[in-house]
Amino acid sequence: MLDKTSQGWQQAPWWVKIGLFAIMKRKTALTYEYTAAASGVLFTVLTLLVNPVFWSGLLLFAIAYWYAVSIRWVDNHNLWQAV
Repeated sequence: MLDKTSQGWQQAPWWVKIGLFAIMKRKTALTYEYTAAASGVLFTVLTLLVNPVFWSGLLLFAIAYWYAVSIRWVDNHNLWQAV
């Protein structure tokens, strides 16, 4: 669980707070990260075959990266609590 009332969370950068806005569990955050990355691969392949100008897959990769760095920031600051 992520304790969003803790002092450590209050000191988190804005991009971590936005990236993990409605997420309370690390497992959920990782699921979102993996889903965004897998969707990025799928959308990149599909758009290359259908419309090479439309690069929506890159947006999904950027979202996956944002989740990844937000999760790692919380990991490095030990803000996940055991349930």
